[in-house]
Amino acid sequence: MTSTTSLSPSIINYRERHGRTYSNYEDVEDWYPNDEKQQGSLEIMHQMMLIYDKGKLFQAPVENPQRLLDVGTGTGIWAVDFASRFHSASVTGTDLSPIQPEWVPPNCSFELDNANLRWNFPDNEFDFVHVRGLTGSITDWEEFYRAAYRCIKPGGWIDVGHEKLFLRKVMEVVSEENRYI
Repeated sequence: MTSTTSLSPSIINYRERHGRTYSNYEDVEDWYPNDEKQQGSLEIMHQMMLIYDKGKLFQAPVENPQRLLDVGTGTGIWAVDFASRFHSASVTGTDLSPIQPEWVPPNCSFELDNANLRWNFPDNEFDFVHVRGLTGSITDWEEFYRAAYRCIKPGGWIDVGHEKLFLRKVMEVVSEENRYI
């Protein structure tokens, strides 16, 4: 079995638990909901990251990326922003849930994919792999990084961000009077 597949009706018949919906992709037990409430949280987190990083989408010293992979793209907002800023780049976002927008820049596409299975991308395919917000979703980080490095061209970069580290830094820089806005 491959890690990507065509969209079937069962994929959008999400599992429901405690009033929240979750991915129904190949019976994967994802602990992140995919409902509108979670999508809103992902959008807010993206905006917070942009504010914290002074508008930068990534930290890696990538100057002219041509092929980019956004693993665990969620709503796709990061991939869409990247594609909008780097018009010559081809951006592919992958996720368990098809919750990305239909209208995206022509250089941006999305695939339904399970990052815990074998990646279907060829060796040396990407200049840049972006990973954010997958804490608790990856079952074997060593294998995950092996797959990412296999897909990166020589001289390419992996940019990884985790929520706990980010939130701790945000709380350090947010002033006391604005902390609860």
